[in-house]
Amino acid sequence: MTRLTSALCYKDPKAALKWLEAAFGFELVLLIEDGDGNLAHSQMTLGEANVMVGNEWSADHASPASLGGKNTQTVHI
Repeated sequence: MTRLTSALCYKDPKAALKWLEAAFGFELVLLIEDGDGNLAHSQMTLGEANVMVGNEWSADHASPASLGGKNTQTVHI
C-alpha cells in the first residue's frame, strides 16, 4: 500500500516520466494513452510513494511552467 500519492501536470508528460526515472529512480507502473498516442494517465512508484503524471487538462490543472511557476500539484493521502 502506498503512503503518499501526488498528481503532477506537465506540458510534456512523456518527457517528465523519463526525467523522473533518470533523476530520482521512479519506476513506471501504469501508462494509458489515447487513440492518438497522447498520454491519458500514468503512475510511477518510488518506495512507498506513488506519483500520477498527466497532461495539462484544464485551467485549474496546468504545469507550473504555464502559470508563471505557481505550485500546481495536488496530494492524495
